[in-house]
Amino acid sequence: MEKEPLYVFWRYDQPPYVLYGELLDFHPSGGAYVKGYDQNMTSYFRKESLLAVLPQSKARIYKEQLDIAMQVYKALIQTGRDRLEAAQNAIREAPDNQLTGL
Repeated sequence: MEKEPLYVFWRYDQPPYVLYGELLDFHPSGGAYVKGYDQNMTSYFRKESLLAVLPQSKARIYKEQLDIAMQVYKALIQTGRDRLEAAQNAIREAPDNQLTGL
């Protein structure tokens, strides 16, 4: 029976704030080499940034949760942008706006 691939999850500074990839190997310092995150198709992530190492079958579950959370995040951001645009338009069209007609 073939061993199931392992996936690494690590912290990231932009939404979704967590990224993941297939584990290639561990570094002696505790970090991880991950497949496919730079031009050499291998990236190294320090131990401090790692969140979890999971078998592929379990990693898929969390990937799906991240995907759903990211969809919700994007929808909320768009709703906020729409409301800000509506507020801006209301200000511009205010009856007492002294810029009207200039």
